[in-house]
Amino acid sequence: DGALYYQVLEAEKVVNHVDSLSSAALGLVQSTAEDLVSDMTSDSLSRRRSNEINQWLLGMLNQASSQWGVRVTRLDLHFEFPDEHQTDSEGGTEKDASLS
Repeated sequence: DGALYYQVLEAEKVVNHVDSLSSAALGLVQSTAEDLVSDMTSDSLSRRRSNEINQWLLGMLNQASSQWGVRVTRLDLHFEFPDEHQTDSEGGTEKDASLS
């Protein structure tokens, strides 16, 4: 769950490089967040606060979206981390974080 706020800085670039800015922005957020979650362990993710993760993602999104003439001004994603005591079907600890 979350919200993305962006500002179009160069409309000509948006028109020339992106068919649907909303769809492209959503895809960029999803792939960047999935990369972050897959590269980190759930323990290291759960130790970080959501606003730290959002700030890191904001920087990555701005690097990628600058070629479109867009600046991401705010990102509010809400991450759900499994409870330490939650177990999977085999009795082990479930370690997967998810983006809600």
